[in-house]
Amino acid sequence: LLLAGLAAGGVSTLSSYRGACAVFLIPALLPFAVHMALIMDAVHLAMAIMVVLYATLMLGVSGRIHATIMDALRLRFRNLGLVDTLSSTKEHLEEANVALQREISERRKAQEILMESEQKLRLHAQQAPLAFIEWDLSFKVVEWNPAAERIFGYSRQEALGRHAASLIAAERTCETVSTLWKQLLSDKRGAHITVENRTKGSRSIVCEWYYTPLVDPQGKVLSVITLAQ
Repeated sequence: LLLAGLAAGGVSTLSSYRGACAVFLIPALLPFAVHMALIMDAVHLAMAIMVVLYATLMLGVSGRIHATIMDALRLRFRNLGLVDTLSSTKEHLEEANVALQREISERRKAQEILMESEQKLRLHAQQAPLAFIEWDLSFKVVEWNPAAERIFGYSRQEALGRHAASLIAAERTCETVSTLWKQLLSDKRGAHITVENRTKGSRSIVCEWYYTPLVDPQGKVLSVITLAQ
């Protein structure tokens, strides 16, 4: 009974180390089993067989306990790895969120500055004594200020969206203006020209024009601003 208790205690204590339980059980139980078998009577032989079976059972139990402990440890380390991964991911997400918030704030400020600049530009355009006309890349009117209305006779509503050739360009100067327009879009630099134009009442007038392409940071022409007098 003492040896059986020691074997059970050894199984519970040593199973976490592979082979340690066998190193403890075999020297503890095998000599007793051999001694019982050597007495050579039925009772002692039965006891020897039971000790051997008990040792075998304890070794099997030890193997199962060891496997369970190792699985639990592997699962724990895997969970710790997941926790570390989640913590790292959370930190990265927090950093990305801060960077995103900063970028959104900067973009909002840039948009506010851009809107303020556009409002100032439109205010200057409305109050300018010169004709302020903005053209898209197809040479159609995007903006038309009161001075342009006064000089050419077309209201803003009448001028918006119309091509220069059908609006104010004189027939004899269309080719010259078309060449200048292509050069503006190609060179992306300002130009100055004096040409004959026509008003809403088909009256011929000579105007002095200043062209300035609006170019974005990537070098793409967005539109062309012109001043005429």
